[in-house]
Amino acid sequence: MQKVILFILLAVKHLQCTQSALANPGLQIAVTAKGLDYVADVGIPKLVEELKTTTIPNTSGRADTPVGHISYDLSNIKIGSFAIPKYSFTSGSSGLDLKTSGIHVSIHANWHYREDSWPHISDSGSADISMSSSTLDLSVLLGRDSSNHMTLKASGCSVNIGSLSIDFHGGASWLYNLFNDQIASSIKGSLSGSICDTAVKYIDTSGNAAIESIPFVSKLDSTAEINYELFSDPLFESAYFRTQHKGEFYSIAHPVEAPCNTPAIPPASAVDDSHMLYLWVSTFVPNSAAFVYQDAGILTYNITPNTSIVPPGISMNTDFFGAFIPQVTHPDCICDVTKPNTNIIGLWAFVY
Repeated sequence: MQKVILFILLAVKHLQCTQSALANPGLQIAVTAKGLDYVADVGIPKLVEELKTTTIPNTSGRADTPVGHISYDLSNIKIGSFAIPKYSFTSGSSGLDLKTSGIHVSIHANWHYREDSWPHISDSGSADISMSSSTLDLSVLLGRDSSNHMTLKASGCSVNIGSLSIDFHGGASWLYNLFNDQIASSIKGSLSGSICDTAVKYIDTSGNAAIESIPFVSKLDSTAEINYELFSDPLFESAYFRTQHKGEFYSIAHPVEAPCNTPAIPPASAVDDSHMLYLWVSTFVPNSAAFVYQDAGILTYNITPNTSIVPPGISMNTDFFGAFIPQVTHPDCICDVTKPNTNIIGLWAFVY
């Protein structure tokens, strides 16, 4: 009995792509308000730990007192505790907005004064400062650099100190308490500025470092890697923000652009706050994978009469295939079927 090798195309059509520039993204991600809430729950404790390290500059000044005109200063100002009980992280028109309220901060400092005129009496002690009912607002921009990687930058910061009280201890603390409000007013400016400086630096350094640690090319195996660099700048809506990504598979040995068209991703009309994240995957992504693996010869395989996937009762011979392939005319010949890779015709994955 003769053995015939029979090649059968087990799909509707071959790869029918034309080489062109990437017209649309292969992947799209939408992060909702619920997702941003999760980001805030994770990020706020880290921000608080950083704000505790805020360097507050020494404060000095002059005042008229019952003992005469004096010069005073507060030094070694250290934050003891920092609490942000209420916060929200939302998508704005051009970025992300962090709003906090009910902030309470406890601070310890050393005080010293010296009488300006003779006999130049001086004294020193400590002070406990309490800041409460305060707010911190941050604006954050998400962008794209020349390498199509995401960037993070603080674009605005404001601190509103609702209440600030100072209790002086030791020495002539009664003297400082006489002009408590004057000292508190001078501290407010430096304190709010220092808190903003720390918050902005944290976003611009630690936030960017976290973004940079995300790989935009991932090796899948010895044959292929996937590139999900940004396709465009992040897009912001009132209830969510979107990022669009290339989503293309590349051959590691011979990286070339997949010669496949990229269909447009449907509008994000179904996005709501019931889920943290939505993901769209266009047909371009699996088609670029098929192109890479086909070119490497990995997706071609043979089905023989001894292959386990052949159903019982099916004879892998020309009599069986001739019933639906008229061109097969050799009678009673054993067949092997070779399955080459073909195009994935249509796939929209909407995962959330």
